[in-house]
Amino acid sequence: MIRASDLRTASSWREDEARGSLKKKCMIPKWRTMSNSRCKRSCTSSGAKIRVLCLPVSHRPWSIHPKDTMNHRDQISSLTREIDQIRQKELDLCKKRENLLIEEAQRYTEAAQPSAATQIAAALIAVYTESDVTLETLFGVQSAEVNTAGLLQMAEWRDPKTIEIFLKYGADVNAKNKASFSVLEMVIQGHDGYWRGDSLHWNEAVFDILTEYHVDRQEVKGWIIEQCCDGAPKYVRDFLHLDDEV
Repeated sequence: MIRASDLRTASSWREDEARGSLKKKCMIPKWRTMSNSRCKRSCTSSGAKIRVLCLPVSHRPWSIHPKDTMNHRDQISSLTREIDQIRQKELDLCKKRENLLIEEAQRYTEAAQPSAATQIAAALIAVYTESDVTLETLFGVQSAEVNTAGLLQMAEWRDPKTIEIFLKYGADVNAKNKASFSVLEMVIQGHDGYWRGDSLHWNEAVFDILTEYHVDRQEVKGWIIEQCCDGAPKYVRDFLHLDDEV
C-alpha cells in the first residue's frame, strides 16, 4: 500500500536532483596551494553546504620541489649561454673565412693582370715588331722596371743584342716574371720545345752576356735542366756546371 508520505512532488524531485548534481561537482578534487597542515574549505551553492578537503602540497603527486626548479632553470640558462657563444664563434669564423677568400681572390686578380711596366713593355715591343723603330730608341728612355719587363718577354728568343740592350738600360738580369721564371730560365727553355736539347737555336753569345752581367746560375729549377739541357751544347752544360764532378 502506498502511503501519502512516499509521494513526492515534482518540485521535491527537482531539488533532490539539483543537490545530487552539486554534490557530484563538489566531489571533484580541487587542489589549492596550502600549508603543510590539512585545511577545509566550505562552498555554498543553491542552499547546499558542501565540505571540500584540500591536501597539503607535499601530498600532491605532481608537485616539484622549488630547489629542483631552480636547478633546471640554471641548467637551461647555462645551455643558452653556451649556444650563444657557439653561434658567435660561428659568425666570427665565417667572417674570417670570407676575408681570406677576398684576399685570395685579390691575389689571383693581381697575378692575372700584368703590371703597368709589363703592359708598357709589351706595347713597345709591338711597335718594334711592326715598324722600323729600334729597341734602343724605344727602351732607352724607359725606366729600369720597363726594361726588366721587356727582357723577361724577349729572353726566350735568345738574341744576344736584344738582351744586351735591356741590360744596358737597367734591366735586372736575375728578375723573375709572374710565373716565377727567371731570365736565365727563360733563355734555357727557349721559345718552344724545339729550342731545347740538341736544337740549333742555342747561342753561346747569350751566355757570355749573362756571365758579364753576373747572372745567378744556381737559381735554375731541376726539371728545366732535365727537360731542356739533355743533349745541349757543351758550353751550355759548362755554364750550368752540369758535368762537374761532385
